[in-house]
Amino acid sequence: MSKAPFACRALTVVGSAILCALLAAAGSSPAQAAARETTALEVRSLYDAGRYADAVAAATRLLEANRSDWAALALRGAAQYRLGRDEDASADVTRALVLQPRDALALAVRAAIALRRRQDQAALDDATAALAIDAKIALAYLVRGQAQLRRGKYAEAIADENAALTLDPKEAHALAVRGAAHSSLGESKEAIADEDAALALMPGDAYALAERGAARLELKDYAGAIRDANRAVSADPTNVYAYSTLAAARYRTRDVEGGIDAATRALALQPGNAFLLRLRGAIEVEAGRNEDAVKDETAALAIEPRSVYAFVIRIGARLKLGEFAAAVTDADAALALDARNTTLLQLRSNAHYFMGNYPAAIADATRALEVDPKDATLYNTRATAEASQRNYAAVIADATAALALAPANAVALSLRLSARFNKGDFAGSRDDATAYLRLRPNDAYGLEMRGAAATQLGDYPATIADETAALAASTGELQRVFALAERGTAYFYSGDYARAILDESACLKVSPKYDFAFRIRGAAKYFSDDYAGAVKDETAALALEPGSAYAYRIRAAARYFIPTAGARGDFRGTIADDTAALRIENEPSAHARRAAAYLALHEFEAAERDATAAIALDPKNAFALRTRGFARLARHDFQAAADDERASLTFEPKNALASEALGDALAGLGRRAEALTAYEDAARWGNRRARRKLDTLRGRTSGYAPLTFASFSHAPPLGRFEYASLLGSDDYPDTGKPEPKHAPPQKLRPENPEVALARTKDRPAPRATPRSSKRNSA
Repeated sequence: MSKAPFACRALTVVGSAILCALLAAAGSSPAQAAARETTALEVRSLYDAGRYADAVAAATRLLEANRSDWAALALRGAAQYRLGRDEDASADVTRALVLQPRDALALAVRAAIALRRRQDQAALDDATAALAIDAKIALAYLVRGQAQLRRGKYAEAIADENAALTLDPKEAHALAVRGAAHSSLGESKEAIADEDAALALMPGDAYALAERGAARLELKDYAGAIRDANRAVSADPTNVYAYSTLAAARYRTRDVEGGIDAATRALALQPGNAFLLRLRGAIEVEAGRNEDAVKDETAALAIEPRSVYAFVIRIGARLKLGEFAAAVTDADAALALDARNTTLLQLRSNAHYFMGNYPAAIADATRALEVDPKDATLYNTRATAEASQRNYAAVIADATAALALAPANAVALSLRLSARFNKGDFAGSRDDATAYLRLRPNDAYGLEMRGAAATQLGDYPATIADETAALAASTGELQRVFALAERGTAYFYSGDYARAILDESACLKVSPKYDFAFRIRGAAKYFSDDYAGAVKDETAALALEPGSAYAYRIRAAARYFIPTAGARGDFRGTIADDTAALRIENEPSAHARRAAAYLALHEFEAAERDATAAIALDPKNAFALRTRGFARLARHDFQAAADDERASLTFEPKNALASEALGDALAGLGRRAEALTAYEDAARWGNRRARRKLDTLRGRTSGYAPLTFASFSHAPPLGRFEYASLLGSDDYPDTGKPEPKHAPPQKLRPENPEVALARTKDRPAPRATPRSSKRNSA
């Protein structure tokens, strides 16, 4: 407030009462009394005109004639007060009140002086006493209104200032104080109107400018708030409240250094101001100066140990410093003060989350939701902890609830799309990713996740497009790793193994321990016939993630083709890897491939058993049917072998190997005509062995002599035709490999890396100028 804050235009107390007192005190001739009356009227006129120095001189002349003139003393004291001479004013009104204890004007002036000295209760008492004597003293209403304002009695303050303005419509400071009360009630537009009117009467007044700046801050007119606050501190460099408004407004415009500077200037004027310490601490958190924030909030709590706001800011700073246990301790202390404070519960939930105590994090978020079930950010907080527990159904439910409350909630969409992906709802995940990208266009996380969902849906061109865009938009290493890995996966399933290897290799340069990239690169190498490279990559993947059935299966497939001493494949290695894969996941391709390995080792019963297990899981598995047919043929179970090969041909009608084996089984059964037909089919489909067999049976060559139908029933297992040796030939199934294509290996997707911070960032920060402390601290 400026040095002389109350510019009352007229004091009705200077009327007949003063004149009567002056005349009574004279006790002289009518001429002398008339002279004194003229002088008293002159003092009143000068005072009403705002000529306070002249009023003091005139009153002094009256007092020279009569030192006991209490009315003149009161009037001179009022004028002295207007001139900012508080000590002189106090002396005058003190003497006046000794002479006349019920002098309303003297009481009003004494109240005003007490208010300047921040003796609020004394000011309130004197102003009330003055109004009890004379209800038409504007100064008394003005003073009492401001005292009420400081006590947080905003409605009462407005009522008093209204009364002052009724007596004097041009009382500028009554307008300023009423505006401040409106601002404190959240009535910012009314506050600005009052401060505009006050400034029209007293341009450049620091108090009115500071109050208008605060009201503009509440309306988020940050530029206007900064402009008013700067003008206020230029007019009054000691205006702490203007500095606090300036600090808060700069904070809101992300000028954190400017905000800290303004708060620091204010604290230089009031070092023990807890509100300013709290405010500077809040801005320091935004600036990343978390250690400084902890110091400021600790100092604020030393002054006001029950300040929940200071605890909130200190907890936030400690979370960012990684001091999670200390954050929990602070939250416990603050919740002892306010057990239903949802911000505190949310912050403690975050601290528990970062400590890995997910059940406690969920419990705190649940308690907060019981208090405020309409807060979307609380659902996000609980969903994040549930995601870490892989409670994906709960994550989806909470994220959906958050979106019902706030449809444009990007954090909720990111949580739900990840949960849907991990739950296998890839279409839903892609839809959520698309909605997320509408809110955050060209966001690397949204693009990467939509691409990942497209991979699982088999839309590989869409994956490649999204992951390429994600790589261009990526600003973080983690997003780049995922985008490269996913694009490599899409290239792999598109059959572009070379590009898949390039992407996964680039991914591994950034993240050398990313098991998923090793798995995909190993698979791409396998399908590129680099079996040794495939084994190496899948071995690296398994060292990082021993529980990957997919890596075991790919390594098993690669080992099947790697020559070993005396064999054309590492069949024992294949069996060992598929056995390990089956301990993790009962999957048909592992059974089928292990059956083929057993068959190659002439362990026909084991081969038949595994092939049967594969068929039980996948009745249309042509490879498993064909392999079981080979095993049964080797054991001379010709009818069962023929049935298996016919069944396999139902699913792969032109498989030359199956048709050849069917011919062998039929030959073993003595069904010559049918055998010849089967061989003819196999030969027509490019099977050269079937052509030679056909020629032998027709007697055109002796290359397989003596071959008769009877020999099939008496020959040792496999006889002349070692079916196991055919499994790696060009007549192998369409893929050329014993690992049939299937859905890509699904990697559990982590939540959006931004989410952990967004849980607190997206929740509105505590008010920079809390109502409860605003008036008492600035």
